[in-house]
Amino acid sequence: MHTPNDAISATRSYLYICSLGTVFIVGYNAVSAILRGLGDSKTPLFICCNCVCNKCYCRFYLVDGYQMGAAGAAIATVLAQAGAFIFSLIYLKYKGLGFKFNRQDISFNLPMIAKITKVGLPIGLQSALVGISFLLITVIVNGMGLVASASVGVVEKLIEFLMLPAIALGNAVATMTAQKFWGRAVFTSV
Repeated sequence: MHTPNDAISATRSYLYICSLGTVFIVGYNAVSAILRGLGDSKTPLFICCNCVCNKCYCRFYLVDGYQMGAAGAAIATVLAQAGAFIFSLIYLKYKGLGFKFNRQDISFNLPMIAKITKVGLPIGLQSALVGISFLLITVIVNGMGLVASASVGVVEKLIEFLMLPAIALGNAVATMTAQKFWGRAVFTSV
């Protein structure tokens, strides 16, 4: 990816440490999706705010206090994600789902998986194409040196921040639409 030589070791350690936290990202997002599907969009927001605060605190402590650089930022990210996932699991355990749910209820329903895939494929493809385009931009700019690479990284973070309202609105509309669509499908088939 034409990563500048000055940034290779930091990039490698950041990527390795953050990849260890993938299970926490997936877990937290799964629990958040369950809560949103049940109509509770406030709890995932609270947990996410807590995660951001922990991440900022840990980054300040690890990056500035212990001078750990990119590795400290990655450790802070993983710790915050783990905390959010564990807290969300505890919350879900004590709040409950509002209906009985056992391990026997989990099964692979291939027709339902096909319907969900058909509905989710366009947005998944869109997200993949956006990610690939940012990756290509990163490859091109990394060839221009460390300053250009860092500048594009900052701008990409700013773009992510500015896109949050649109993404949040899209998630809310998707959740409401899915509840209406799947609720109608379930109740008409019973």
